[in-house]
Amino acid sequence: MTAMPSEPPVAVDPAAYRRHDAHLFRGWVIDKFAQLEHALAPLLNDAANRPEYAALKPKFPYLAGQKFERLRKIAEINAPIGLNSARVLELLDRFKTFETLRGFLAHGTVETARTDAGRDIYIFRLVRYGADGPAYDQLVLTTEEAEAQRKSLRSTIDALIRVLKRKSIST
Repeated sequence: MTAMPSEPPVAVDPAAYRRHDAHLFRGWVIDKFAQLEHALAPLLNDAANRPEYAALKPKFPYLAGQKFERLRKIAEINAPIGLNSARVLELLDRFKTFETLRGFLAHGTVETARTDAGRDIYIFRLVRYGADGPAYDQLVLTTEEAEAQRKSLRSTIDALIRVLKRKSIST
């Protein structure tokens, strides 16, 4: 057997790992929100065709925030749609704390850095346009904070999805 000449080790840029991890975190969060939107769709369709919810406009909400707010309104009306309203409202209150995170991850840019203390951080920058022009904002998370957010978001969204799946669509 002939030995193959080995190539010298390639220097790996630690910043590339941070960027990769930041994008994995971002993608995971965006996907988790999409899973909730998917689980919510049958309930929104059911409610859109019921007279108890006719006052809710638009009939079919488009934006994610509108869909989650519609779920809140459906739970508050407490009409006979087969939904555990108290549990949904409790989970939506927990879920509301992730709105800022979702906005930054879904609509912002991401950069990474390492602090002087050696901690990896993710920096999400967002530009919002209002009547007075652009407003610049940023969200900075250590990798530990990002992991804590991921775990909490997963727990909350998974619980909401379970509640929505238990609800049977009425005929």
